[in-house]
Amino acid sequence: MPEIEARHAGEAVFNLATALEGADGWKVSEKDATIYRLLGKDLKSCLFVSRGPGDWDALEPTYRQAWLDEIKRRLKGRELQLLNDKSIADETRYVLKKASHFAGSAMPSVLFFSQYKCNAHFQSAYDDSPGWIAGKPLVEVAKKLQEDVDRSVDFRISVSWIGCRWIAWNNRGFTTHCLANVMPLRIVPNPRPSVAEQARLGELMHGINYSAAVPADRRDPGHWESTAPCTVISIVDGGQGTDVLYTVKSGFCRDNGNATVLNTV
Repeated sequence: MPEIEARHAGEAVFNLATALEGADGWKVSEKDATIYRLLGKDLKSCLFVSRGPGDWDALEPTYRQAWLDEIKRRLKGRELQLLNDKSIADETRYVLKKASHFAGSAMPSVLFFSQYKCNAHFQSAYDDSPGWIAGKPLVEVAKKLQEDVDRSVDFRISVSWIGCRWIAWNNRGFTTHCLANVMPLRIVPNPRPSVAEQARLGELMHGINYSAAVPADRRDPGHWESTAPCTVISIVDGGQGTDVLYTVKSGFCRDNGNATVLNTV
């Protein structure tokens, strides 16, 4: 992938993120304000961890390109508000120009699950997760997401580039989007996954029972990777469960197996 020039870019992206964090006071729709604000929040909390533009310079080229792709994707159709704001117009123009020049060069077209299996329910509460998903079954949340794709903004899908693959750390949120056949509105390229997150990779699974898993034609785990990262995740009841309720294939295009899960579980 071509390197993106770092000079000036860090300051431009940092200033843009700072402006976006204050979007709730702008004369825009509530939906647009939320998208602006959360982009600013994601940039500041994941990328600019030391609160300075220099964090951009320290990024590997793949992450710079991925973030520019993500900024352009989220701002699509919403650029005019920023370009008309004299306080941030130059930064916006610079970032969008860079993003257009390298469009699609790094952002993931395929995501891998970072765990071989996960719980069929969301946790009761974690981080800034919305109340409407707390403790709910993944399938139930996926159906609501399919009915209203704007709900995707409540899910922060953190991803990292490891072993020439983009790997998702929020497996339940990612699984829900795969089931709903919805592209996440917030993909966050994370150059600093935690030790605990990375420890998931390479875990070997033993004693997993697929005899009653839905769909029936995905009951042979020999058809996908034997360990994480993987393109199929096994959903069990409880963190220590071994009986697979259903499996979900990675992707945001319609998958017959995923559709069967959504319609029958």
